[in-house]
Amino acid sequence: MSTRQTDMRDQAARKVMAHLIPLLVVVYFAASIDKANIAMAKDSLGADIGLSAAAYGLGAGIFFISYMLLEIPSNLVLHKVGPRWWIGRISVTWGVITAAAMFVHDEWTFYLARVLLGAAEAGLYPGLMYLVSVWLPQPKRAKAVGLLLASATAAGLVGAPIGSGLLYLDGTVGLHGWQWMFLIEGGASVLIGIVVWMRLPSRPEDARWLRAEEASALAEAAAERGPTEPVPASTITTSLTNPTVLISAALYLLLQAALSGPVFFGPAMVEDMGVSGTAAIGGVVALITLGPLLGVLLLPRIYRRTGAGSEWTLIAGSMSAALAASLALPSAHGVIAQALLLGIAMLLVMGIATVVWAFAMTATSGIGAAAALAAVNSIGALGAFAGPFAFGHIEQSTGSALNGMYLVAALAAAIGALTPLVRSRHRSTASASAGTTRVNLSGIAETD
Repeated sequence: MSTRQTDMRDQAARKVMAHLIPLLVVVYFAASIDKANIAMAKDSLGADIGLSAAAYGLGAGIFFISYMLLEIPSNLVLHKVGPRWWIGRISVTWGVITAAAMFVHDEWTFYLARVLLGAAEAGLYPGLMYLVSVWLPQPKRAKAVGLLLASATAAGLVGAPIGSGLLYLDGTVGLHGWQWMFLIEGGASVLIGIVVWMRLPSRPEDARWLRAEEASALAEAAAERGPTEPVPASTITTSLTNPTVLISAALYLLLQAALSGPVFFGPAMVEDMGVSGTAAIGGVVALITLGPLLGVLLLPRIYRRTGAGSEWTLIAGSMSAALAASLALPSAHGVIAQALLLGIAMLLVMGIATVVWAFAMTATSGIGAAAALAAVNSIGALGAFAGPFAFGHIEQSTGSALNGMYLVAALAAAIGALTPLVRSRHRSTASASAGTTRVNLSGIAETD
């Protein structure tokens, strides 16, 4: 790639970061609030409809079963009809279903609402990852992924106080506080979906804020194929069986299991630390969320400095520290110490996910990337189901949600045990690309 082409690509990438990524961040922010604020309603649901800790954990996790089953089909439809229509559709339907969750009245209707919400939201996150792979060259993707994950953690930071505030509407016009929370947050998501339909360009060529040569530079850098080009089934199969994709999927499954338990049981864990009162619990949860927010901003920066090939050392180091923090938390004395340890553990788990996604994106491109990234997220959804399910049983059997951190410690150890595979994969792809002057594993020829 010539110097002029590199400059053009970098200029276009800066415009993408300024114009496109903020819209994706807003979409994922809203999805994260709708998905996780159920944690703020846990005690209220227990009091109003008799939901036990185990039933809550199953309902929180069962969301990810329908989510997982529809991930790959959803992302393939996105590739066919375009991101503007499909991501807009996802946002509107999950908003409608979130609002309809105000009508749950027992554990079975709670399970149904969660299954439908998972089906509605399926494909959103890998769809956003696919957009990142289409619109940005490899060296810029970790930052974009970090910003998306930062929006999810910011949703916890802002969403916990918002959720606790909406719970105070309890009794207004005869509705429970959690019903108001679902209704208002679901309505906001519908409005965001309409904005996506109006503002999101499906391809670089459709963006009014890009010049033609800038759009061309992005398309070349991403090695993207047009959506109407026939794609052999072998392309998708090869992408799904790529060793990098499989390793990434295994890592992400364990990361999701380690993350989802504390996310859905965060308020219960804070309460077990000795904090009482809806507002106080929401405030402490928000402060703890600063940890993962810092992680998704800090780890991509470190990764950009250390470069490709450093994934295994970052993962191993981060998970060793997360293991230590998780083991120390249940027996630590005082709210400050326990909250700090929880924030550190989540900083490391959430932050390293950005590195795992950047690693996964090196594996393939085009519709193969759409299928592969959806597969990584789908397999990760199994972990997102298992995490809260296990936390619910741990809380019910031991009497404290804090003991779930022993599970997080075990998962961190398992992630660390997989790092030799990441290292060997980097060595094999580096050897494979040594004999070519232009094309690497992802099919993208580029320099930073």
